[in-house]
Amino acid sequence: MTDPGHFPDVPDVRGRRARDVIRADSFRPADLAAWWARRVLLPLARARRRQLGSTLVVGITGSSGKTTTKRLVAAVLASRFPGRASDGTFNRWIQLVRVLARARSSDRYLVQEIGARGRGSLDQLVWTLEPDVGVVVSVGSEHRSGFDSIEETAREKAKLVAALPPGGLAVLNADDARVRAMAAGTRARTALVGRAEDADLRAENVAAAWPQPLRFDLRAGDERLPVETRLHGEHWVPAVLAALAVGREAGIPLAESAAVIARELPERHRLSEVRLPNGVTILEDDWKAPVWSLELAIDVVRQARAARKFVVLGYLSDTSRSPRQLYPEVASRFAAVADRVIVVGPRKEYGFRAPAGGGEIVVVPTTHAAHELLEATLLPGDLVLIKANSKPLHLERLVLARREGVQCWRHDCGRVVWCDDCRLRSLPER
Repeated sequence: MTDPGHFPDVPDVRGRRARDVIRADSFRPADLAAWWARRVLLPLARARRRQLGSTLVVGITGSSGKTTTKRLVAAVLASRFPGRASDGTFNRWIQLVRVLARARSSDRYLVQEIGARGRGSLDQLVWTLEPDVGVVVSVGSEHRSGFDSIEETAREKAKLVAALPPGGLAVLNADDARVRAMAAGTRARTALVGRAEDADLRAENVAAAWPQPLRFDLRAGDERLPVETRLHGEHWVPAVLAALAVGREAGIPLAESAAVIARELPERHRLSEVRLPNGVTILEDDWKAPVWSLELAIDVVRQARAARKFVVLGYLSDTSRSPRQLYPEVASRFAAVADRVIVVGPRKEYGFRAPAGGGEIVVVPTTHAAHELLEATLLPGDLVLIKANSKPLHLERLVLARREGVQCWRHDCGRVVWCDDCRLRSLPER
């Protein structure tokens, strides 16, 4: 076997150098898997990609919103053509290999979500995918563990549109300055989407005050069109417009694409709506909670029209700030627009203070304690927003307990699956 200490000095799929991660004194199976991927699997997948001559290949990236954008793009294309898209939130090299392995020459489209996890992490993915269309929906400071700055994050994501061919299309969020700037680094045609005056697909008269989902008027050149969705929050505008732009690139009229989007439900755990029999509505926004994106959730609560507004706040992610400073500040910002904020976790001593004229802030140690508090206080017409990183508190149990029942209230169980799919859900904690 080749000496692990002398593997080629080339970027691996995680953005690090092989000589930095594969050493004779600390060799791991994961290192061999990474080497196998970049030397064997990805080249084979690229060869398969090049056999898909007539397939429109779409790559989608962004710090947030890429999964919903992919879902909408795939729905629009599937309304006319056979094809395939990556599953769920899977956006790493192994999922790209699987999608390309399953692709058929009869497929008219292939949509792949692409995630950036560090410097160089997009190199192998873009090289393998060779996209015809690249969509960038946002750049945020969400990847602190992988990038030194938001500018470095933007440079990495810009590789997607830089790799497009001259006849390709770059779909860029016109309202994000870092995304807009990527137009200067691509050979492809560009389509700016957003609310900006110069956007090629522009949203006007945007409205999204719950219980009303997002709707707006589309302006595309001389064409005007009302667009309705089932998504909650104005921040989904770039995702919807990107799907319309990709559909138009594939020859689908804007009105036809808009009709498809109007039927699409939100991705689960991304401000997905759960209406309970007792008249309470829960908005699940518990997939991830990077600090830079919290203002989007605050806006949803601020604009919502409900008898009372509750926010359940779990763990936040991608922050370099002290939790003792961060959590009280975030809870106060939510309390300014809500009647009650329930902070879940061991944070009782952080010194939470409700803002003047705002709602109250309550700190509870566990998810079960939050469940009991909601059970005792919720009334018909109330709205509850769950905002958290998906693990480790598993706040999805607040929904499951009211729909199907939950026996497991383990705190910080360490499991990485959703409780919906966990066999422990029906087993009491021991």
